[in-house]
Formats: sequence, C-alpha cells, structure tokens
Amino acid sequence: MSYQLLFVCIIECILCLSASSYVLWWNKNWDSQANQYLGFFPPGTPQPEWTKMREFLVFVRAFGTWFLLFTQMVPISLLVSLEVVRLFQARVI
Repeated sequence: MSYQLLFVCIIECILCLSASSYVLWWNKNWDSQANQYLGFFPPGTPQPEWTKMREFLVFVRAFGTWFLLFTQMVPISLLVSLEVVRLFQARVI
C-alpha cells in the first residue's frame, strides 16, 4: 500500500476521532437544552441518563458520520483509489 494512501487514511481517522470526541462532549453538556428547544422531550420530563453504552453509541455514530463527510470532502485522487482497488484485487487473486 502506498505511503500517501496510508497518510491520508491516518489523517482522516485523526480528524474523525477529534470531531467525534467534540460531538460527545457537546452532547453530554448541552443535550438536555437542545432536546427541550427542539421539542424531543416535553418540558418537565426527565432526560435519559448518560451510560457508558450511550456514550459509546453516540461516539460510534458521530465517527461514522464524520468519516462519510470527510471521505467526500477530502479529495482522494483517482490514482489512490485505483491503488486501493488493485490492493483488494491482489488479495483475492
């Protein structure tokens, strides 16, 4: 695998990890006010508790969302894409 492709993938994962961490922090600090403002929960109803599983699911969902966004926004050249295809084809053959 090319060093350029590896570099782009590492940078993209670092960006996704930092953005997902920010999403988790924001949701833990401001989630109740946003839910009340948007009307997800009527005023006066208790908010769901933050468990480790909920934190994990929010982080994974945010990571996947950011990964899809950065994959589209960070342009990967056609040559790099072709190299990935060649790599998978070489493993199959």
